[in-house]
Amino acid sequence: MSIKRLISVYLFLILLLFMTVGIAYLPLGTVNLVFAATIATVKTALVVWCFMELTTSDRLSIVLIAASVMMLGVAAILTFTDYLTRF
Repeated sequence: MSIKRLISVYLFLILLLFMTVGIAYLPLGTVNLVFAATIATVKTALVVWCFMELTTSDRLSIVLIAASVMMLGVAAILTFTDYLTRF
């Protein structure tokens, strides 16, 4: 991977960090969570694809990462379902 690409991804991650901090101070109510989660997802995808070199890894790594993300999603859905049924 070229140094130019790594530096550009790093600078974009720094920009996203400043966006996250800036959004935290805006009084947007529950929309803050949506924006912060979206920015966090973009940052995670950048780290996985660029710095962990997922695009050049074998299929087993891709399957394991996909299974991990799926299980995280299931855990989040179960947690939110439990939270919503308590009230």
